[in-house]
Amino acid sequence: MACFPSAIVSTTAANALGIYSSNPIFAALLAYLLLGERIAVSLAVAIVLVLTGIVLVFVADFRAGRVLGNVLALVTAAALAGYLV
Repeated sequence: MACFPSAIVSTTAANALGIYSSNPIFAALLAYLLLGERIAVSLAVAIVLVLTGIVLVFVADFRAGRVLGNVLALVTAAALAGYLV
């Protein structure tokens, strides 16, 4: 969670919050990998859509020089997912 304030400073707040709000997707992936939980088809579709959106944000911000903030937001989302699982 310590990365989140730096993420907001390094990128737009909308990007940081959008990436951060994807933490349930990362929690589902970690639960599948670590606990062997099944992933429903609807969840698999949601995971693909969310990851596609994150990639689009990264591509758009790559030219704007805000990649570090996006990476920090992604690290924060993954860390929270790890905590939840």
